[in-house]
Amino acid sequence: MKRSICNRCLYPNVTCVCDAITEQTLPVNVVIFQHPKETKHAKNTARLAKLVAPNINIIQTDDDDEIKLFDDSLNKETSIVLFPNENSRSLEMSIKEKSINTENSLFETLILIDGSWKQAYGIWKSMHILHDLRSYHFSSPPEQQYSIRQTKKPQQISTLEAIAYTAKLRGFDGSEHFYKVLSKLKSYWSTYQ
Repeated sequence: MKRSICNRCLYPNVTCVCDAITEQTLPVNVVIFQHPKETKHAKNTARLAKLVAPNINIIQTDDDDEIKLFDDSLNKETSIVLFPNENSRSLEMSIKEKSINTENSLFETLILIDGSWKQAYGIWKSMHILHDLRSYHFSSPPEQQYSIRQTKKPQQISTLEAIAYTAKLRGFDGSEHFYKVLSKLKSYWSTYQ
């Protein structure tokens, strides 16, 4: 017998997270480049983040047309990519020192990469459009709350947590809504494991 699925969150009805969703409008445009294998992964936090902030744009990295459209419309002066690399700078320090400022604001578009760390690194290496942008990393992220999928490296957090933390750094006071839906998902995983 096929499980019934919630039309909104797309989880089975018995693990529906909708009652934990409070929709928010983020202070920046968020674009997530997502590895194709991550798309249907039940533990994917980018999908959860989009439930909280529906204006998040998730682009599959195998969708060349969508990537071209994005690249053609991208304002490189007001966009940053969040990915640790040899040229990335501390996001926290840059915001504090206001060295990340553009003419009108700190930044208007935040770009993230979603997948396992190996997949994310592969995306970073292959998507040269990201290399033209200023890149940042977290120097002191909050403690990881996403315990469903483990990481071996310190200071690594999920895509949802990265969005919430960046929004908080920007002065957004609704970041707790991201953690609320994450907590709901975690409670189901601990129950059904």
